[in-house]
Amino acid sequence: MMIRLLPNQIPEYWEIIKFTIANVDDYDKENLPAYLNGILHNLLSDKQQCFFRLDSETRKIFTVVITRLAEDPISAKKTFFMDSAYSFRPADLKKREMERDFLREFAINQGCSSIIFKSPHRLAWDLGLSVGFKEIHRTFMYAL
Repeated sequence: MMIRLLPNQIPEYWEIIKFTIANVDDYDKENLPAYLNGILHNLLSDKQQCFFRLDSETRKIFTVVITRLAEDPISAKKTFFMDSAYSFRPADLKKREMERDFLREFAINQGCSSIIFKSPHRLAWDLGLSVGFKEIHRTFMYAL
């Protein structure tokens, strides 16, 4: 079962959300506190969203997904971005498809025309492909 946390529920689950972000997003340790504060502010002000997949019997959290909506200033098309996603346990393809479908319905209800995620993790790429995403580009960096 997937649920969306309301902004007033964020403080109660902040440690789990923070764990997700710190373990998925690619930020230097010195910049991580400011990054986390920005996301906390956005979640509390409903500029970003947090979704959990729960076990329906035990209510244990299996998956955390942090998202945001953005509108292209030229085309006015809205996009649903999955910024961070973390699973505490492996899940079968059927559960991943259920998560995708739940988030898809949310995105459609928000007027979005696409869902996008970025990840530095090859396993996330493979998972995205297995549930119907297509690769649109890759980004590379040369550190100075």
